[in-house]
Amino acid sequence: MKTLCLFCVGLALFLIAGCANLPVSSTGTTSIKLTGTPGASFTGFYVKDGKQAPLAGAVPWSLEVTNISRLEIVKVNPNDSIAIELRYQDANANTTDGMALGSGILGARVKVRSGFTLTAITR
Repeated sequence: MKTLCLFCVGLALFLIAGCANLPVSSTGTTSIKLTGTPGASFTGFYVKDGKQAPLAGAVPWSLEVTNISRLEIVKVNPNDSIAIELRYQDANANTTDGMALGSGILGARVKVRSGFTLTAITR
């Protein structure tokens, strides 16, 4: 009985602490649109189904992708201005947001899970 109790406590701690940090792909569609200084270059990546896929291009640029959990966009030239527009849609959510990546902001980091969290990447 004591072993069973220890197992249950250990399992509960794993579920509370461990599972919160596991990457979870979203089943919705994320649309990304970059505008700004024509020809401004960027690099980055997105994570789809646990696998990282590289991104690179120049403004204007757009992508629509399903089942992603993370996205990161970084300006090649910090002095360029790029605006990121995001839209996430699934059966339960329809979310839009955006951010201007002006001087002092190097890029954007996005976590996707039934919507998204958009944060600026600074120095």
